[in-house]
Order: sequence, then structure tokens, then C-alpha cells
Amino acid sequence: HLREPASAVRAAAGGSASSRSRSSRAMAATPVTLRFHVPADCVAPVVSVFWLSEGGGEIKYQDIPRGASASQETFPGHRWALRPAGGGALLLEVAATTDASQDHTCPAAPPQPAPEVPVAVTFSLPDGHPSASASLLWRAPGGEQPYGAVARGQAVRQETFSGHRWALRDPGAGTLLGEYTAAAETDQAYAVPMGT
Repeated sequence: HLREPASAVRAAAGGSASSRSRSSRAMAATPVTLRFHVPADCVAPVVSVFWLSEGGGEIKYQDIPRGASASQETFPGHRWALRPAGGGALLLEVAATTDASQDHTCPAAPPQPAPEVPVAVTFSLPDGHPSASASLLWRAPGGEQPYGAVARGQAVRQETFSGHRWALRDPGAGTLLGEYTAAAETDQAYAVPMGT
């Protein structure tokens, strides 16, 4: 992009003296190179590069697939935008500086949460614990939900999913006795600490 699009240049050439003067100054500016990088983890599989005209329009120049890079010549002050090919939200907007070469990278897609895996956790309340029993509660997004109780010296096997959080509380005082986040192992065990 060494100049404005041809249509804009023709309009300037046929316009007023002031518009021709502005066009001459733009042509005399030193061109620079923008280097757009689209990494393998870019939020879009193919990215379109747009020049943002002074009138506010977007003029498409090229597409870049994931894992590739592309160069674009332009002038200092000219603005460029990246969008998903085929349309979509703005991914990146940059203004060229006076540096001869400039690098810009498409934003990466947000990390995906690990899939939930069905598991089982055995919760136990050791002999000699100060509490006679412990209420077992699942820490659901909307608040704690009761799932039974564990008596002193006993154990309870609870099916759940990896990443789910559990709490054990004294049934009377509501004091937190222990908490556990299920891992991805099929069978797990958690004993309430003594002295809590």
C-alpha cells in the first residue's frame, strides 16, 4: 500500500489545488512495512487485513491464514485493522509509525477450560477429630449444596467431576473443617485435617 487506493488518487488529481497538494505530500512520504503475524492459536482461522481510509471506510487488502505472516507496505500514520475473514469483530487496529519495519500479531484465542471428567472422591473424618461429624457440601456456582454427612471414623464415597470443589463443615457451628477440589484421577481420597 504505497499510496491511497487508485480511486482516491484519481479523485485527488481531479480535485482542488489543496487536495492535490495533500496527495503530493502523501506520495513524498517514506513508505514503511507492516508485518502481520497470524499464529497457530489466533482467535480466527483466517484473518483479513483492511486499510482504514480517512473517510472511515475499510478497504480489504489480503487474507492471512493461521500459522502464516504477510507484509504490507504503507505510510506513517495510516491505520490498519485485522478482522476474521468473512466478517466479525475487530481483532486488532494499528497505526503505522515511522519505523521502517513494524510487527503486529493477531490476538490468541482464549484458553479452553479442561473438560470435566467423572471421578469419585472418598471423604473421611478421622477418629479423634474434635467434630463428631462433618457436613459434605458441593460448592456449586450458585452456592454450597448439601450432599450428606461424614461421621467421625467413617468415610463416604462421592461421585463428582474433575474441577468441582467440595467443603466439609461442622453441622452445628458451620465452621469450615476442610475443602477439596477434585482432580482428574478416577479414584481420590481426602481426609479432613485433625485439629480444625
